[in-house]
Amino acid sequence: MGIQSWLAAIGGDTWITGKIFAFWPWPAVLLGEYEYKFSEDDYRAFTAMLKPGDILLSQSKPYKFSNFFIGKSVFKHGAIYTGDVRGIKNRKHGFIDRTISLGVEHETKCTRDKGVYTRTITHAISEGVVCQDILRLTKHADYVIAVRPWKSTAQQQEIVDYALKQVGLGYNFDFSPEGPTEFYCTELCVAALKDAYLPAPATTKKGVSLFKFWEKADVTLSDSILLKYPAVCCSVSCLDPKFYKKSMFGDGVRMKIMEAENAES
Repeated sequence: MGIQSWLAAIGGDTWITGKIFAFWPWPAVLLGEYEYKFSEDDYRAFTAMLKPGDILLSQSKPYKFSNFFIGKSVFKHGAIYTGDVRGIKNRKHGFIDRTISLGVEHETKCTRDKGVYTRTITHAISEGVVCQDILRLTKHADYVIAVRPWKSTAQQQEIVDYALKQVGLGYNFDFSPEGPTEFYCTELCVAALKDAYLPAPATTKKGVSLFKFWEKADVTLSDSILLKYPAVCCSVSCLDPKFYKKSMFGDGVRMKIMEAENAES
């Protein structure tokens, strides 16, 4: 078992903030609840703007180990917005299993039908490829931006269907080209785009092992996805120059954030 999978097995990451030091989710020191930057106003904007097939890119500041390992991509995680689905929620972990899309043009509405789940995302996390409510991502996020790689409803549906079919697969802790049996977060996003015959973003040579630091592999960084496709929405926190100036892609990320800020629904 690699160091990444070992950390995930005991908790997933190390939290270090002004209020918490912990092996998540078991706090060693708790001085107060960490307040994430993604706000209620951001949530309302995103749920109004997002469409199935869009890709959410995010960063959560307390996840120090993961953020450091990923490097100078200011966005660290990628998730596919899969919209409204039918499935079965697993009581043990809360993920939605046996998912089937209700269609990318399905009208989202309030429902108490236990078999219908609205505003879902599908992404690869330490537990594997899972489908869950978008709130599960955004409530733990400090910076979020959405891009729209598709140009037709057919491409939308291809992206969504591909992502949902991968639910239950494992996480690619080695960041090696293991697919289709395992995926890391942006690897899943790119695989879905390729399935819809959309152009893939550029890859970056990067070390993927803590012990074999000399070995490098072609990986897709979240910032590369951002630079490739139109940006349609971002959290207000992304406008902070101290945030986007940390990207290895320089002014390109800033321009994409401005594009998202000025996008129309």
